[in-house]
Amino acid sequence: EHPTMKPLMQQERQIEQQLRQYVEGTFDEAKVQALAAQKAQIQAQMTIAHTRTHNEMYQILTADQKAQLKQMQADHEARMKERMNQEPTAPPEQ
Repeated sequence: EHPTMKPLMQQERQIEQQLRQYVEGTFDEAKVQALAAQKAQIQAQMTIAHTRTHNEMYQILTADQKAQLKQMQADHEARMKERMNQEPTAPPEQ
């Protein structure tokens, strides 16, 4: 899927550059809205490509590899949940 992703990533970068002009210059809500819609469409296409690639990889795994992957995903989710429940650390004093 890399050939599919590269032009999408380039388009997304171009949109980000265009959006920057409305941060640094005069804000035009209609133009920002149009760029945001384009960016959302690109991100949707990227999500589809990523999911397709992951599916293709998953389909060639053995049963043991699928079980290992599921365990790794569960471990990762548990770590993320644990981090979300931790108290935020205080910023360093200056």
